[in-house]
Amino acid sequence: MRNILDVPITLIHSGPGYGKSSSIASYLEYQQGKFCWYTLSKQEDNFVPFLVHMIYAVQATSPSFCERLLEFVLNEDVDSLEGEVELLCSEFINELVAMKEEIIIVLDDIHYLEASKTSINWLSLVIQYLPKNVHLVLCGRIRPTWDVLTRLLVHGELLEITEADLAFSKEEIEVLFADFYNLELIESQVDYVCELTEGWIIAIQMIWQQFKITGDLEVKEHLNIRSLEELFRYLAMEVFSKQPDEMRQFLLATCIFGEFNIPFCNAILNRKDSQQMVANLLSQNLFIIPIGTEQYRYHPLFKDFLIKQLRYDEALFYENQDRAANFFLENENYERAIYHYQKIEESKKVGAILDRYGQILLQQGKIEAVSKMFDRLSVNVKLEYIRLWFIEGEINRYFCHYEKALSCYRQLEELAELKQDFIAGSLAQEGKAKIYLDTIQPAKADSHLSQAIK
Repeated sequence: MRNILDVPITLIHSGPGYGKSSSIASYLEYQQGKFCWYTLSKQEDNFVPFLVHMIYAVQATSPSFCERLLEFVLNEDVDSLEGEVELLCSEFINELVAMKEEIIIVLDDIHYLEASKTSINWLSLVIQYLPKNVHLVLCGRIRPTWDVLTRLLVHGELLEITEADLAFSKEEIEVLFADFYNLELIESQVDYVCELTEGWIIAIQMIWQQFKITGDLEVKEHLNIRSLEELFRYLAMEVFSKQPDEMRQFLLATCIFGEFNIPFCNAILNRKDSQQMVANLLSQNLFIIPIGTEQYRYHPLFKDFLIKQLRYDEALFYENQDRAANFFLENENYERAIYHYQKIEESKKVGAILDRYGQILLQQGKIEAVSKMFDRLSVNVKLEYIRLWFIEGEINRYFCHYEKALSCYRQLEELAELKQDFIAGSLAQEGKAKIYLDTIQPAKADSHLSQAIK
């Protein structure tokens, strides 16, 4: 980690539980210069949201960064932006050069970017022309196979940190227990922990958590634990079951969020003690990771464990997801609201949101995300909220599936006539006209445009 400032790009990749994010966060804590952090998610599998969040991340330390570019991206048609990758890269790079100060930009969970070729192309160009004052840290579960990274590695301009580098050796385990856990281990105990965990830091931490509760480092032999993942689940249950009821409730209420902060928890959970709860978790080193300023997330493995515990109580799982969905809907975060409604299979509520706000999401560049939402909608929901056929048509048109798009617009036209919904009928004609304009048949588009504006 000490060599991050010596190279333009640092690549950190390993499976979950090896301390990638924690290692970077610890390194940045002692850095004097500027840094910013962007954690990607499954929802950001499209170029425009990725670019917008990249700009927002840098603006956290430099508020005026890329203001004109951000305005342009937010107001431009999504289709045209996909073809302007080089221009958008050039503007972004020029703004980085103008900063002059040295800055570290961390992209965490970079593996989520693999779903968007345009995003990869843009980021590859940024890496290729990265100014000397900028150091980019890419962190994820898999090693990207981008050509630009291979070239950098060959020229000695890429620092690569792998799972083998992150795994703890016997010596490091001994120091960890002695210096951080204040527990001197004898050699046989060090050997036991090393052999059991294979240096997997999250399992080592769980063994320490168990020791605080039981006073015993060893895992009972009769449990027949066959993998590190099974070891983690067993130890997580041991630690979770010993927490006070109120702490367990807080963990189960917050585990459904990718990340959170204190005001968010107080607002969505209608409580005033979130600061105390988070401080308690941090003091226990209970797999809560600080990211950025006063922002937190659970370790992915611990988060998955908590969600499985939450699912055992179906009523509580529904209550927590429904409360989250309503909160995000009230705050006009429609994508997050839909995410939580889908978790509890509230398809009609998803349909109602997409019927009213789906076009806004498309305008924001969330085309692939909205497409995945539609994959889970039944025909019955689309028959109830008929304007969903227009949005589905727009998605198909974007992906050049013109026959499917035309079928959607025709379905909307029939339903609009049946329900005497003149606005929906106008949208159907607009969709048809767009298809003919897209396929360079303007003569065929004229009649549909005329009907659309009647």
